[in-house]
Amino acid sequence: MDLLRKSLIDLEQRGGRVLLIIDEAQLFSHDALEGVRLLYNLETESHKLLPTLLVGQEELDALLRTHPMRALHQRIRVSYVMDYLSTDATDAYIQHRLRMAGGDAYLFPSNCITMIHGASRGCPRMVNNICDDTLLHAFGLRQTRITQDIVEEVIASLKDDETDELGDEIDQPPAKPVDTTKNMSHASHDSI
Repeated sequence: MDLLRKSLIDLEQRGGRVLLIIDEAQLFSHDALEGVRLLYNLETESHKLLPTLLVGQEELDALLRTHPMRALHQRIRVSYVMDYLSTDATDAYIQHRLRMAGGDAYLFPSNCITMIHGASRGCPRMVNNICDDTLLHAFGLRQTRITQDIVEEVIASLKDDETDELGDEIDQPPAKPVDTTKNMSHASHDSI
């Protein structure tokens, strides 16, 4: 820890800064999360040396609220639960991903976006799954444009046979965004 603290201070003196981002944090064991808490304790007199961003699914919040995790939970300053995407946000999200991949941002026509949003209910992971499978299916059909028929076929193939739903990933949309900045145990920009 002393060596890490010294390295972070040296880096900062040279104009650098480190942000620790942990994705899928709900999968961490209690011991691993305790290690995150110890890393968060690295600080100078004026600020934290290793600001930390924990990203995870809803189970992360429940895990952090357990008694063994109270010390880490008390250090969390800002918490946010992302809501599912609206139809417009789904459209913007798909366009952005296509642009970043070097593709045509408008490959999916608006009627297809509406279908994708309806089937996914705006859950980003399901939007990704539907779009990825749609692109693969269109490629297999040697189609250069995405059509409503292709999207319908993909959505039908992803539906669970018994429930006619797209898996339990989207059974319940998450709660509305939580603003915990008013709670003093969650009130700084140093950690999420």
